[in-house]
Amino acid sequence: MHADDKELFDALVLAIISRRDPMRKFKGIYFYINNSRVEKTQDYGNDLDNERYDLGNYFLFSDEAKQVLESKEYKDFWSKVRDGKTKNRSWNYENRQNLNLKWMGVK
Repeated sequence: MHADDKELFDALVLAIISRRDPMRKFKGIYFYINNSRVEKTQDYGNDLDNERYDLGNYFLFSDEAKQVLESKEYKDFWSKVRDGKTKNRSWNYENRQNLNLKWMGVK
C-alpha cells in the first residue's frame, strides 16, 4: 500500500471509530486554506483544529481545498473584504488599521 493511501485509510478508520463526527479525523491529516495556500496538518482536536472545522476550513483532500481556493465565491468574498464591502465592518482594512492605531494610543 502506498504511503498516501495508508494515511487516508488510517484517517478513515479513525473517523469511523470515533463516530463523534465522520468528517473529523482525530490524529489524522487534514488540509486547510492559509494565506491563499493549501496547508496540510494533523488534527489534534485542539481549539485551532476545532475553529477551522467549525468555519468550514477543514478538508479531507487537498483537491477539495484547492477547488474552494480557486472558486469564484472565495475570490469574490475576499475581494469584498479588501474593499470593505462586507456587513462585518471589522473586516475592513481601513477600520482595522484605525483600531490598531487606537490600541497603540495614536489618535
